[in-house]
Amino acid sequence: MSIVSRKVTFIVGLIAFFLVPFTAYPQENVSGKLLKHLKDENPTIRTAAIEALMEDKDVKFTEPLIEALSDEDEGVRTAAIYALGDMGDYRAVEPLIGLLSDESSYVSWAAASALARIGDKRAFEPLVKMLTEGDEYEKESAAEALGYLGDKRAADPLIKALKDASEIVRAEAASALGELGDIKPVDPLIEVLSDKEEASNVRYSAAYALSMLGDLKAVEPLIAALEDESADIRGAAASALEEFADPRAAQPLIKLLEDKEPFTRYNAISALGRIGDQAAVEPLIAALKDEDEDGRWAISYALEEITARSFGESYQKWSDWWKINKKDFLRNAE
Repeated sequence: MSIVSRKVTFIVGLIAFFLVPFTAYPQENVSGKLLKHLKDENPTIRTAAIEALMEDKDVKFTEPLIEALSDEDEGVRTAAIYALGDMGDYRAVEPLIGLLSDESSYVSWAAASALARIGDKRAFEPLVKMLTEGDEYEKESAAEALGYLGDKRAADPLIKALKDASEIVRAEAASALGELGDIKPVDPLIEVLSDKEEASNVRYSAAYALSMLGDLKAVEPLIAALEDESADIRGAAASALEEFADPRAAQPLIKLLEDKEPFTRYNAISALGRIGDQAAVEPLIAALKDEDEDGRWAISYALEEITARSFGESYQKWSDWWKINKKDFLRNAE
C-alpha cells in the first residue's frame, strides 16, 4: 500500500465514529436522512453520511455521490470517491477522471484507486498521463492504479517509470509490473534487482514482481541475490524463489539457514519446504536446535512438507527419526 493510501485510509477510518447516529434510524428512513445529511454544514457529518451510504452499495446513490465529488472539503470528496469505487457504477468514471488532477494528493490517489477498481478502460490514458506528468505522489498513485487495472498496455510506461527520479515511484512501478501478467518487463526488472546501487525498496519490489510473473529467466538472478549485502534483498529473493520452487535454489537457500537475520532465515525455510529437496532435511533438523519459536514452527512445517512426517518442533524426535531412516529415505527419493 502506498504512503498516500495509508493516510487516506486513516482519515476515512477516523470519521467512522459518526456513523452510529445515522444507523440508529428505522430502516425505511435511513436513505432519506442520509441524503439530507449530505447537505449538512459540517463536513464531518457529510463525510459520515457518505460512509453510511457505502454500506448499501446501491447505484441509486450514484448521482448524489457524484455531486459530492465537487464538495469543497477534501475529506468529503475522498469519501465519495471511495463509495463510487466500491459501487462500480460506470457513470462515475468521467467525474473520477476529472479528479486525477485534484489539488489534494489524497483525493487524486483515491480517484486513481477507484478507477482501477471500477476497471473501465477509459481510465487507462488519464492514468498514464498522471504517471508521466504528475508530481511524485501522483505518479506513485498512478503506478499503483495501473497495476490494479491490469491493462498490459501499461507495461511500457511502467518500465519507463523504473527510471524515475523518485525511488517511491520506481518501487511502485516495479510492483505494478508484477500485476500485469506480461513477461515483457522481466528483463528490466532483473536489471533493477541486480543493480546494487538501486534503493533496497525498489529492488525488493522488483523481486516481488518477478515472483508474480513466474518467468524462469529470473531464477538465477534471484539466486544471486541470496548473497546480497542487504538482508531485505536476501529475504525478498528467498520469498520469490519459493514461488518458483526451482530445485536450483535448494543449496543456496540451505546456506541461508545460518543467516543472522530472522526474516531471511524464515523465508529460506519456507522456500525449502516448497521446493521439497531431500538435501534440506538434515540442515533443517540441525537448525531446530538454535531457532526461536517462530523459526522452529516454520522448520517443522517445512520438514513435514518434505518428509510427510510430523514430529512437531522437537529437535530430538526429528533427529532420532533421521538417524534411523536417513538411508532409506534418501534411497527412496532417488
